[in-house]
Amino acid sequence: MNTQIAKAVKYGVRANFGRVLEAMTDQYTITRLPEVLQITSLHTDMNAASVCFLFKNGTVVSWNAEAVLELIEQRKEEIFEPLSKKPVSETFSYQLDHGDFDIVEDIFVVPHDDMRALMSISYAVAKSLQMEDSEQQVTDVSKRVMNLPTEMAETGHTKLRAKQIKKLIGSIVQLQFTVSTAGLAEDRPDMFWDEPRLAQYYTKTAVYLELDDRWNVLSEKLDSLHKMTELLRDEVNTRQSHALEWVVIILIAFEIVWAFFDKLTS
Repeated sequence: MNTQIAKAVKYGVRANFGRVLEAMTDQYTITRLPEVLQITSLHTDMNAASVCFLFKNGTVVSWNAEAVLELIEQRKEEIFEPLSKKPVSETFSYQLDHGDFDIVEDIFVVPHDDMRALMSISYAVAKSLQMEDSEQQVTDVSKRVMNLPTEMAETGHTKLRAKQIKKLIGSIVQLQFTVSTAGLAEDRPDMFWDEPRLAQYYTKTAVYLELDDRWNVLSEKLDSLHKMTELLRDEVNTRQSHALEWVVIILIAFEIVWAFFDKLTS
C-alpha cells in the first residue's frame, strides 16, 4: 500500500463558510455538513480519497487535496475571523485499503471508497488541533503568572501594577471562556449518535490522539489559573482597601488641623 501524507491546520477561531462558497464553488464540489464543509475537485474520483474538510472552528484537514489547501492558504485572511497569531498544524501518514479503518504503527489505514469515514476521522483530528491551540494558549498565560504565587508567598503582595493585574485577570477569564465554549469536553459530535459505524471511526481516532486525557490535564490547568484570578482579585481589593484607609486617615487629619486652626483664630 502506498503511504500518503495528510495535513491539518488550525488557521483561526472560526471559518466564514459564506466566503468559502463564494471563492470555490466554480472549481470544487462543496457539500455542507454539520459544522464542516466537504470540498472536492469537480474532477476528483471519489475513490481517490482527495478531499478537504473545512471546520467551523477554523481547522482544515486535507487528504491529498493540496490544491484546495493552497487556495485556502492564499485566502486565509478572508476566510478565518480572527486569524490565529500562531496557527497550529499536524501531519500524519495514511494508506488506502479495502478493509476497515485501523491505526497501525502511527499510520491511518483508511477505507479507499468511504468519504464519510474520512470525515469522521477528520472530526477527531480537528478537535485535536483545537485542543492543541487551547493547550498552547494556557501554556502562554501560565508562563506569565508562574512566578506570582512564590512572590506573593514571600512578600505578601505582587509588584505588578493594578492595571497590569486587571489585564492579566482579563486574559485568564477570556481564555477560560474560549476553552469552555469550544466543545472540547463533548464526548463526540451529535451527528455520530445515529451513525454507530462513523462513531466508531471517530472514537478510535480520539483514543489514539488521547483527547480525553489531554482534556483532563487542560481542565486542571484551567482550574489552577482560576485560583490565580482569585488571588489577583484579592490583591486588587486589598490595595483598594488600603487606598481608602489612607483617604479616610488624610480626611480625619485634615479635619483635626482645620479644627485646630479654627480654634486658634477664634
